[in-house]
Amino acid sequence: RLLSSRAPRGLNQSGIGLTTEGRRSPALDPGRFCVAKPPPPSHASAVTSEPLFSERVVRSYELDSFGHVNNAVYLQYCEGARNDYLKQKGIRFSDFQRWNKGPFLYQATLNYKRPVFADDRLRIEGRIRFQRRTGFRIDHVMSRIGDEETVCIAALDFAFVDLVTQKPCRVPSPFLEAFRPETQ
Repeated sequence: RLLSSRAPRGLNQSGIGLTTEGRRSPALDPGRFCVAKPPPPSHASAVTSEPLFSERVVRSYELDSFGHVNNAVYLQYCEGARNDYLKQKGIRFSDFQRWNKGPFLYQATLNYKRPVFADDRLRIEGRIRFQRRTGFRIDHVMSRIGDEETVCIAALDFAFVDLVTQKPCRVPSPFLEAFRPETQ
């Protein structure tokens, strides 16, 4: 649904794209790109890591013109947290080169809950879920330290890719073992 009562050019009042002849055009349907859905639940039998933690401090240059953290920055927070999780488990980026396999992000779903401002401190909890032979998901929950408000929930899906052929491949055993829970 559009917020204004007047539809932008090329859209009808329901927000469905129209061709120049007035027919419905799925290519112009903003709902294909703008509908926010919660991340699908991970498969119940997926191997899930123990919780991992990272912290960030919001910098003034990460703010947008409205005075809160720009939406794209949350993806950078996820990336920084992922790097911290790898270090916590003893994995270095040089390991990916040695294995000739690397994790490629293919889907990111972020659900923004509360705005974040300069100098706020964030705690990012992550869990790795192995759902397929070739990939994994990181579920992130970002909370503001102090009031413990959840500010963002993110699900990032990765596929391991052979670095030479650029084709999907199995998750490397050392990676899988590093994130396997102690109880399994």
